[in-house]
Amino acid sequence: MMKGRLRSLRLIIAGMALMISALCMNQVAAIEVRDATKEVSLTVHHAPESIPAEGVEFEAYKIADIDKNTRFVLYGDFEAYRNVVALEGLTDPDYTDLGETFRGYINRDDIQPTKVAVTDANGEAKFTGIEQGLYLVLGKKYSKGGKTYYFQPSMVCVPTLDENDAWVYDVDIFSKYDTKDTDRVKVVKVWDGIRPRENFFIEVDVLRDDVIYDTVVLNNDNDWQVELKDLETGFEWSVAEKTINAEEWRVTVSKNSYMFEVRNELVPETPDESPTPTPSPTPTPSTPPKRPEIPRTGLIWWPVPLLMGLGFSLFVLGLYLRRSDNA
Repeated sequence: MMKGRLRSLRLIIAGMALMISALCMNQVAAIEVRDATKEVSLTVHHAPESIPAEGVEFEAYKIADIDKNTRFVLYGDFEAYRNVVALEGLTDPDYTDLGETFRGYINRDDIQPTKVAVTDANGEAKFTGIEQGLYLVLGKKYSKGGKTYYFQPSMVCVPTLDENDAWVYDVDIFSKYDTKDTDRVKVVKVWDGIRPRENFFIEVDVLRDDVIYDTVVLNNDNDWQVELKDLETGFEWSVAEKTINAEEWRVTVSKNSYMFEVRNELVPETPDESPTPTPSPTPTPSTPPKRPEIPRTGLIWWPVPLLMGLGFSLFVLGLYLRRSDNA
């Protein structure tokens, strides 16, 4: 009887081990490899007050490519800002600020969109025939029903990952907009990890639509902030810093109502290159390169503590059964 009970318990342990193995295999199988050759599309939905708006123009700018390690690499005209804007290690709030930062450069430097689309009767602007990558979507302001609609910049990765960690190659987003006019613009400089030198100053271009309206100077004398008042309404405003030395710091612009915060973060120091540099070692799976928060990697870690606990329980149970069997 004792031997039969032990045999049954051992069968139970073996069954639990198989269940754990199956769970591990399911988690690995859930990680889907991106098909870099697959065609993609992006659709913008615009329906203010739940009423589809027809004839509204949207522009899509390809900011970056996606490399084989699912990291972003600046693309085309935006390669010029590689020493100004960092793409690695982004979180969701960073995407909002990244869109506002690039919008100022696009308006000031006259960068042309990758693709233009206009909403149809369903309020849908469809971008087809585009490449995979990270895109910035900007909407053209328009007036209707006594309101002027101003669009917030939207960053989107095409393709993107859904809640099941599966790649979605036909991506849908919904427009973000505001209908409030503004008659003033405030520009505030924030230093992050940097102590500006004495008598140092920064110049920031303030753009009305896509034309430079004014260039403000920020320094210690004005407490690193300037406000422009009594402005004509009906315009879209953006800012772009005239960085003196882009290799020293990174620039991030965030907007809150009429205030633009221009943040400068010190660029991490990198070792100087020797005349005959040696090749860097290839990263191993145990030390993977950093990748952006979006798109996500698809790796799920929640079962790890559970599996460790089950494994320890099985070890204790096996030890107990072995001692009972020897008794």
